Amino acid sequence: MTKFIPSLAAAFVLTTSTGALAQQCPDPNSENADAIVAERAYDLQDNGKTYTITAGGSANISHCGSSDSGFLPVQATIRLDLQAAEGKEAMIVAQSACGETTLFVTTPDFRGFASGDTSAKLVSVHVPRSEIGNDKTIMIFVGSANEGESCAGTVTIMTARG
Repeated sequence: MTKFIPSLAAAFVLTTSTGALAQQCPDPNSENADAIVAERAYDLQDNGKTYTITAGGSANISHCGSSDSGFLPVQATIRLDLQAAEGKEAMIVAQSACGETTLFVTTPDFRGFASGDTSAKLVSVHVPRSEIGNDKTIMIFVGSANEGESCAGTVTIMTARG
């Protein structure tokens, strides 16, 4: 199931009154990622491109302003610098060996979240063309239903004329 999540629009770190770390949330504004790739939108048409990743994380998104559940990495799994994307839309598909895959996708103006039921290993987020312009960055976070779980996975990124 894919959802638009305006409440997860700002990532943050909660601290207690003593300054101790209480909860970290995925940070879509960070420039850091496990993998940083630059692709022309045209090159991602048709079959797209697949990247091998490690899924999992410890950031409980239900503590980060979302009514959904799942655990994501604080640092993005992939930062995609999408070039020449005017008029395109994107489909981000994540698959993992974890029991349930969780996916969070952001652009400067869009937040999309997807998780399956208890057995869904393949999930996707559609990013509409209105949210993709030329030279925009897409941050992709891939996690699982269980805290601290880590497993092998893939992310496939496809574009099409919107």
